[in-house]
Amino acid sequence: MNMISAHTPATYEGALPAAVDFAIIGGGIIGLSAALSLKECGFSVAVLEKGRVGGEQSSRNWGWIRKLGRDAAEIPLMIRAGQLWQDMETRVGASIGYREEGIIYLSRNDKEQAARYRHFETAQQFEIPVERLSAAHVEQQIQGLPGYWREGIKSPTDARVEPLLAMPAIARHAKSAGIIIRENCAVRGLEKSAGKISGVICEAGTVRAGAVLLAGGSWTGLFLERYGIRFPQLSVRASVARTRPLPSVYAGCASDPALAFRREENGGYVVALTDHSDFFLGPSAFKNTRLFAKSAWGSRGSLYLKPAAPSGFPDAWTTRRTWRDDQTSPFEKNRVLSPAPWSGLVPQLQKRIAERFPALKDVEIAEAWAGMIDTMPDTVPTIDSVPGMEGLWVASGFSGHGFGIGPAVGEVLANLMQNRETGYDLTRFRFNRFTDGSVIEPGP
Repeated sequence: MNMISAHTPATYEGALPAAVDFAIIGGGIIGLSAALSLKECGFSVAVLEKGRVGGEQSSRNWGWIRKLGRDAAEIPLMIRAGQLWQDMETRVGASIGYREEGIIYLSRNDKEQAARYRHFETAQQFEIPVERLSAAHVEQQIQGLPGYWREGIKSPTDARVEPLLAMPAIARHAKSAGIIIRENCAVRGLEKSAGKISGVICEAGTVRAGAVLLAGGSWTGLFLERYGIRFPQLSVRASVARTRPLPSVYAGCASDPALAFRREENGGYVVALTDHSDFFLGPSAFKNTRLFAKSAWGSRGSLYLKPAAPSGFPDAWTTRRTWRDDQTSPFEKNRVLSPAPWSGLVPQLQKRIAERFPALKDVEIAEAWAGMIDTMPDTVPTIDSVPGMEGLWVASGFSGHGFGIGPAVGEVLANLMQNRETGYDLTRFRFNRFTDGSVIEPGP
């Protein structure tokens, strides 16, 4: 499986529809999930993607389907998402590598144990099955260096999925269900009629719509900034790799404060550093310094500052903040946001894998990549209508939690956009929480 890039041949092309009931900006897991839920309600839907469906963080993530370690406000949604992922292969008619093998969070000392135990306490509030593993129990389940970990916390119903199998399968199913999907179709702006959003203006033409969902990942803040709307979203680079096939040390997913891994269907592992991410300074970073102060402090020691993002990135110093509907937008200049991984990733991964798993000391890295994680000051997403823009909804800032929770968020958005009850308390995800005087409390 190769990573999706701007060089990947487009699959979804053709003429734009003149009008649909709902237009969705962004062909990631959130956009496609919302489209499917709306279509199942009998509506016509168009998904408009500037580059490739699932090409950004939706296919670059770890593939963890987890309830443990989430903000308490996300857990009811994640419980539903877990049910939807469990049935996803039947729903889309294809294998996506779903395996309910459990996820284990490992610790080596008292401080790490205390942090993990907070996840345990939150899970108990929602009656999520969770187990505390002694060092002996950890050794029974993970074939690592004896005595390396002191304790583990396991959610046996958490699962794993292959994002590079899941995203194309979900998109194919969406198309077969009658959803219109267009790649290489950047939305440059919004059309308004009688004070309400009435459509989207794409590089290939205008599509009228009864309502619009903006699910643009790391590009959402830039899109809204053009309309003078402040959406305090920043992005961090997370670097990931996959190994060549290896002997099995654990069939599911696990992490400690320095290393995370997921078993792949081909016998290799997706591996990542849990204590290293990169943040590129840019105009939005300086505008939102105060809002991100708490989360930045909580990430001290693992967040590495870079003076500038590469050209064409959402918060690069040279990226345009304003453009006309008849001008080439920043979204067309960077079809797929594909950052290079951190240069020190591979040797660090090899060192840490060898420390924990002596049998894997000669591990070979087959491929390394990176993705930009869109994050909010409190590390939970915004799922709401946009104040002052009737007919526009936004779902973004999932802070690394979006892939797993995506199918349930799609259901929620379908209800919101129909002005129906969702059955969930979405207060923590409201748009105006950063301007209404609320105290910012970052999630885990």
